[in-house]
Amino acid sequence: MRALLLTLGLVLYPLAVHVLVVLQVPGIAVFGLVAASLIYLLVLGRKGGQGVAPQWFWMYGLLALTGVFSLYARSVHVLFLPPVLINLGLLAVFGASLRPGATPLVERLMHIAYADGLPPGLATLARRLTWLWVVFFAAMALLSVALAHWASLAVWSLFVNVFYYFFVAAMLVLQHIYRHFRFRQYGTVSLWQLGRRVVRISPRDPNHPFFGGGS
Repeated sequence: MRALLLTLGLVLYPLAVHVLVVLQVPGIAVFGLVAASLIYLLVLGRKGGQGVAPQWFWMYGLLALTGVFSLYARSVHVLFLPPVLINLGLLAVFGASLRPGATPLVERLMHIAYADGLPPGLATLARRLTWLWVVFFAAMALLSVALAHWASLAVWSLFVNVFYYFFVAAMLVLQHIYRHFRFRQYGTVSLWQLGRRVVRISPRDPNHPFFGGGS
């Protein structure tokens, strides 16, 4: 259930918000954000917090509370929060994996693709790619804030709810193409196959690339 809600949130929520902004009914998007945040809180609460990082409770609670105030004030400012929080959260996850003694997050993913051990040179590439993602998420968070302040609501929405996901896809495809041609002698795993392998790993598994310790 949690995985399904996460997938629906990542795929459908941005598109729904952008459509509502284009139709000039952003208030419905605010209501949807409040409802979705409360649903996530209920689902996480049913697990009793087991296996759930506390920051998720804080994030959904903040979104729900801020959304209620936005509805009361007839404001849409709460819509600006999710893109910033998502990018800062991903920046924190990737950045924490670069601390001394930890395994860079991209290297954790590569270990899933190369179960027999990383070929020579890939560990260095993985650290550089992890840094690249840190810079990317920092830039996206700053750009989201800048557009929220200076651009129209429609332009902001087009960037954070549509173009952003094309940028992420382009980053993934480009790094996959580079790795394929630079290290093709070791064989490569497609992005689809890698994604399926990651999904099959339980979030409670200490070897999970995103939720595990990564040391």
